[in-house]
Amino acid sequence: AVDSDPLSSGRVLDVVPFKGGFVAVGMEDFGLAATRDISNDALPDGMVWISPDGETWGRIGTTNARIDDASLAYLEDQSPENASVIVELERGLPPESLAPAGGPGTRSLAAAAPMLDGFIAVGSAFAGVDADPIVLLSLDGATVQEDPTGIGGPGIQTLNDVCVAEDNTTVAVGLAGSTGTHDAIVLHRAPADGAWTPATAADGSFGGAGNQLTYGCAVGPDGFVIVGSDDASGDTDAR
Repeated sequence: AVDSDPLSSGRVLDVVPFKGGFVAVGMEDFGLAATRDISNDALPDGMVWISPDGETWGRIGTTNARIDDASLAYLEDQSPENASVIVELERGLPPESLAPAGGPGTRSLAAAAPMLDGFIAVGSAFAGVDADPIVLLSLDGATVQEDPTGIGGPGIQTLNDVCVAEDNTTVAVGLAGSTGTHDAIVLHRAPADGAWTPATAADGSFGGAGNQLTYGCAVGPDGFVIVGSDDASGDTDAR
């Protein structure tokens, strides 16, 4: 086991090698996020760690937590002389992940894959009864940015895995819908323009009645393999 303090902030859900070493993704511990209850984000963030050797780890894509104006109203004395107290309170808060890994709701990064000099990671942001997909892109392995998919909104849309071919063609897989009526999501990202488009199974095997889910993907010289399940028959079958 690698004893690294930055890793104690959450749970690692995937780890892959990339040009700069290793990248691990996951989600923040609920207990740690709850210590931000005097800031504007007390729910877990998605997390990204990188390591040059697999032993020394550090988080990237973070910003210092801030106490919002609504919380300041609870201070008995808001005079400038108390600015140092506020600074010390903020310094004791755990850092927040930058968007899209950080933000409103409970966020998690489920999988990553190497891309160019950096990596791509996917996950989900849950707010209430809805969930939207997260795609985080790092072109250099040190900074992160959002890569919008064009899907989201009411209902549940989550991404479970992502795979990148040698030409940087990318596939992300997951699910969309509501309980009892989930359909599979397969998104294709063209390297030429970086645009995401939905792909559909030619035989309709990842849609229709019941729940169809896509859990994982792999890439080879001839294309992609995507795996999941379908319970439309009354039993759950592999697909």
